[in-house]
Amino acid sequence: MTRTRGAAAAALAISLFTLTAPARADFLTGQQLLTFCHSTSDMQKTICSAYTVGAADMLTDLGSMLSHVVPACVPHGTSSVALVRAIEARAAAHPEETKHSASALVYTALASTWPCTSGKSP
Repeated sequence: MTRTRGAAAAALAISLFTLTAPARADFLTGQQLLTFCHSTSDMQKTICSAYTVGAADMLTDLGSMLSHVVPACVPHGTSSVALVRAIEARAAAHPEETKHSASALVYTALASTWPCTSGKSP
């Protein structure tokens, strides 16, 4: 029951956020994502986690389908906390990347933290 309420709250928060965001493909920058991740608000932390997990799922799947995209091989069972830490580490090492889209920051963080090696695919 609590998990269902949390998921419903996260879905509501994300839908409200997207309704108030301008209609652009890059409506969330890396810096904005990090602001959510570093917030003391449980709702903003939930937005960070939900965005990160969703982007990781999408980008990992796309990497294996598109020949020009270097896929990330995130290990099965990797926690959302580990994903966020990878993003934070990438942002700390490359602060200029936080000016770009949040999805680009997530992708570069995942691909550099968990690169696919020969014989290993997403």
